[in-house]
Amino acid sequence: LPLSNKRFRMTMLVDASYNFVANFSASVSQAWLLQEVNTGYLYLNAVGFTYGLFILLTSSFWSRVLRKKGTFWSFAIACFVMMPSYIAFAFVNHSNYLWLLTAVRVVQYGVSMLLTFSINNMLYISLPKADQTNYTSCYTFSGYIAVFLGMSTGTAVVAAMGERRLELAYHSISSPAVVILVQGILMGLLGLFVLLIRKQVEPEAKRI
Repeated sequence: LPLSNKRFRMTMLVDASYNFVANFSASVSQAWLLQEVNTGYLYLNAVGFTYGLFILLTSSFWSRVLRKKGTFWSFAIACFVMMPSYIAFAFVNHSNYLWLLTAVRVVQYGVSMLLTFSINNMLYISLPKADQTNYTSCYTFSGYIAVFLGMSTGTAVVAAMGERRLELAYHSISSPAVVILVQGILMGLLGLFVLLIRKQVEPEAKRI
């Protein structure tokens, strides 16, 4: 059974946790940017367009880093870089979005391929030679469930807060921004967790 394999079980937990965290603000962030921050569609589309350029420019570099440093180390470092970007994202408003949100996206897009490469590689590190279809199906199913739970939880937080705002560091942030702030904290905790379990799940040849 897939869950009887410790390495696979731990790797699946990391993947599911990432899918949960990565989608925590997915259902609320776009509407928040448009309705409260008032960024406008043109700005968001222009920034989103650059993502493809970042993929082209960084993929080769991050692929070499992954091969040299190992999957779990690379994933943890990417999480640690993403954490402050999400925290900064939570403080975006109409008066600062042109520089702050742009800086946030540059950081996130710049490291995104390291995150993508490492999370995608985890399955193949832990996948046993026998019964791969069963293991892969279990891994994929848990990921889909985590995506749903992440989006649902983020939406539930916004619904529970309603119009209430959080006063933090001389800033008043609304519920979607709180969700993004929590997402950043969770991303950092996930990176720390991966570093703590790395020796248990990553082949020795891939450790630094």
